[in-house]
Amino acid sequence: MPMTLCEALQGADLLLIDDLHAWQFHYAPSGEPALRIDCQDGSQARHWQFNQAELAAAQYDPGEDCWRLGSHRLQCLGAFTGDNLDSAEGSDSSA
Repeated sequence: MPMTLCEALQGADLLLIDDLHAWQFHYAPSGEPALRIDCQDGSQARHWQFNQAELAAAQYDPGEDCWRLGSHRLQCLGAFTGDNLDSAEGSDSSA
């Protein structure tokens, strides 16, 4: 588990904010806002902005595996990646 929310954000590919999936977010540790999150909730666009002080004050809740950021619940998720390379198994390189 990262020690701070800022550390968790550096490795995040996807966020869950208040149970909404948000893959469009921008984290700028030295910028204002430090975190901007945009997502679509049905037909409604939702936007959140947090400054550095708010991020620093976030508390991790191990029971729910989320960060408490004011009245919001935030989870930082990583993505799985793969490659398009064929595996060496089953390929005949002598052809």
